[in-house]
Amino acid sequence: MKWEKFKENAYRGQHPSLLRGWGRYCCRTLNDDRIEGTRLATLTITMVVRDLHAPNEPMNPLRQEIIWNHWCYAEYAPN
Repeated sequence: MKWEKFKENAYRGQHPSLLRGWGRYCCRTLNDDRIEGTRLATLTITMVVRDLHAPNEPMNPLRQEIIWNHWCYAEYAPN
C-alpha cells in the first residue's frame, strides 16, 4: 500500500521534493562508478498510466506521461 501512495503522490506532482529527491538518488547511484564523459547527465521520470474505462467497454490503452525532468549537473539545466 505504501508504494501505491508513493506512486499517487509522484503522479499528482503535489510533492516536487519527492521527485527531486528521486532524481538526485538516480543521479548519485548511477554515476557513482562512472568516469566523466560516461555519466548520466539528465533523466526523465515517466509514469505508465491507463485511464479508467466504462463497464463492459474495452480497456483504454496504456500511455506514458512525463512527470519530472531532472538534470544531474547544473550545466545541462535550462536557463
